[in-house]
Amino acid sequence: MQLYRELLALGYTGGYHVVHRYVVTNRKGIAVPARSVTPRPRDITSWIMRPQESPNTADVAQLDAVRSACPEIAQACDLAREFTDMLRQRRGRLPRDWIQKAELGGNVPGRPSR
Repeated sequence: MQLYRELLALGYTGGYHVVHRYVVTNRKGIAVPARSVTPRPRDITSWIMRPQESPNTADVAQLDAVRSACPEIAQACDLAREFTDMLRQRRGRLPRDWIQKAELGGNVPGRPSR
């Protein structure tokens, strides 16, 4: 009951029986661990490719979390956004530099990495 009261104070809106059932199964050692929510690759791609001028706060937060968790996704995100900006702004002279940067994992010789 004490745990339930503490959870209510933190904003929990579920019922007592849910907490009680979890505590009982946890004490018996049979509680099922909470599954982590992993975003689908399709969702991550849509967050990366969405124009930065019209950000969705929830999507930005989720993409930031994914970028923090995985440096490779952060590099891919940066490269994809650079490529998209290059196409949208019709800067056709830059593909060679971008290709070199992509081949080097996001780093251009002579320039510090991000």
